[in-house]
Amino acid sequence: MKKYKLITIFLNSSNRVEIHSTDSQTISWLITEVKELIPTCVAIYSRKLPSSNDLCLCALEQLQNQDGAVPWFMMKKLCEHGWEPFAHYGSDGYSFRYEESQ
Repeated sequence: MKKYKLITIFLNSSNRVEIHSTDSQTISWLITEVKELIPTCVAIYSRKLPSSNDLCLCALEQLQNQDGAVPWFMMKKLCEHGWEPFAHYGSDGYSFRYEESQ
C-alpha cells in the first residue's frame, strides 16, 4: 500500500501564507528557507495536534510585500525535493504529495 505525506499552501485574503501539512518537519524546513530570503518572516502555529507530531497548520506573516511570491518559492522548493503537485484550489491554493518509501 502506498503512503503519502501531504502539504497544502494557501495565500489567504489577509496576505498571509498558510501551510497545512501531515509532515511538520517539511513545514519547519520551508519556513527556514523562506526566512533565509525574508528574515522578518514570522511563523504562527495555529494548530498542532498534541497527540501527533505530524499534523500541523501554520501561517507566515511579515513577508515584506512578498506574500504573492512566497507560495511560488515554496512550491519550487517542494518540486525540487520530489513533491508532486496534485491539486489546485482557485487562484490561491496548491496541494502536493510525497510518496513515502516502504
